[in-house]
Amino acid sequence: MKQRPMKIGIIIGGQSSEHTVSLTSGNCIIDAIDSTAYEVTPFGINLKGLWLNIEETTKRLKEFKNGERDSLGDDSGSHLLKSHEILSILGEMDVIFPIIHGTYGEDGKLQGFLDLANIPYIGAGVAASALGMDKGLMRMNFESAGIPQPKYRIFSNSHQEHLDKNLINEIEKNIGYPCFVKPCNGGSSIGVSKVFSREDLEPSWELANKYDQKIIVEEIMLGRELECAVIGNNSLLVSGVAEIRTSEEFYTYSAKYSDSKTELILPADIKLETIQKIQKYATEAFQSIDCSGLARVDFIADEISEPRIIEINTLPGFTPQSMFPRLWEAEGITYSELITRLINFALEKQSSKRLEN
Repeated sequence: MKQRPMKIGIIIGGQSSEHTVSLTSGNCIIDAIDSTAYEVTPFGINLKGLWLNIEETTKRLKEFKNGERDSLGDDSGSHLLKSHEILSILGEMDVIFPIIHGTYGEDGKLQGFLDLANIPYIGAGVAASALGMDKGLMRMNFESAGIPQPKYRIFSNSHQEHLDKNLINEIEKNIGYPCFVKPCNGGSSIGVSKVFSREDLEPSWELANKYDQKIIVEEIMLGRELECAVIGNNSLLVSGVAEIRTSEEFYTYSAKYSDSKTELILPADIKLETIQKIQKYATEAFQSIDCSGLARVDFIADEISEPRIIEINTLPGFTPQSMFPRLWEAEGITYSELITRLINFALEKQSSKRLEN
């Protein structure tokens, strides 16, 4: 008797500024997944956080792919708790791939819901997702693990929207120029500014404050932008190291997704010793936040200084052109095979939870 295909649900869209990145990743996964082994059902969340039915999600996702729309829209949908049909279909899934980047998808909220529903899912759990999303909490974990990183300062929502003299003096004394000003929660370099002087500080602060009430100001390190990937649960596999070269001031949103001048050098032309240190720190960063499934870890390094970690991304971009799948392709793991491995890691993690209980 022929075994039925495993049911895989892909949750896409969402309310964050990375909505379109999620749709692109979702379409690519649907196209590449092994259709002989898996039956895919897309679950769309629109810009207002409302869930679309399966038919509407499929229709709008196809329109996005064909360039006929730029999002899942904000004109229809239901609150999840009021949509019995969607909840019922979600409960039939064998594994969920929550490919929603940014807030409400990558920050632990969606993962917590799936845990409560007892549905296996790809990627980090609640705590690791939350730590990976919040750059301040993430950095504190790296510090506890002894992983080298740039100097930084966190400013919480107890501070005002506009900078005063005391805050400016604190930033200049502890970090200096140039520096990065970033929202603590966010991704794809949205809301991030490179600041060269006091005059640049105020508008950069206001921009970051639009995306999060907690702001991180960090030292800018000289060197190459390098990335490494990790997959697995208890037993981890680490990729080689790639370098990003961009014509812009830093690796901005446009540099990541639309600038043809951005170069991805794979493998990076750096010393073996530096590569080995980056792989070691990437694994330690993964373990320091209790991550599972997958992550991309970003570094800055030169040929003299110790590599320094910038961040860990627990749900990296997942188009075939994205760095995460390309790093694994260089290791001989195809895009389709990578999806299969991540599904197996999700089932493995769920199985270990049952054993613990």
